[in-house]
Amino acid sequence: GGIRRGDVIVFHYPLNPGKDFVKRVVALEGETVELRDGVVLINNSPIAELYPTALVGGDRCTSNYGPQLVPAGQLFVLGDNRCNSEDSRFFGFVPHENVVGKALVIYWPPQRLGLVH
Repeated sequence: GGIRRGDVIVFHYPLNPGKDFVKRVVALEGETVELRDGVVLINNSPIAELYPTALVGGDRCTSNYGPQLVPAGQLFVLGDNRCNSEDSRFFGFVPHENVVGKALVIYWPPQRLGLVH
């Protein structure tokens, strides 16, 4: 099926297409995304967190973003470790054509082997 909010995707990094990143889809085209005081808002409504976030770290944990409208054919992605993540807040939206696929399995490090949630 298509890409949905909450999916973990592999994509070509927009600023260096030779490099692949893995991030979680938070907002889809046509939606307005905003981060306010650590809460993700989609179309001005808070969404249930799709993943645990670290509560310690630097400005990236609490930095506000938006509101921004996700353009047609684009995605807004965040890292699960939002405090240390380079994601759409910094490099912008991810075009659908940059998506390689969905991440399904964690294989490294070995003690974290399992399915991506």
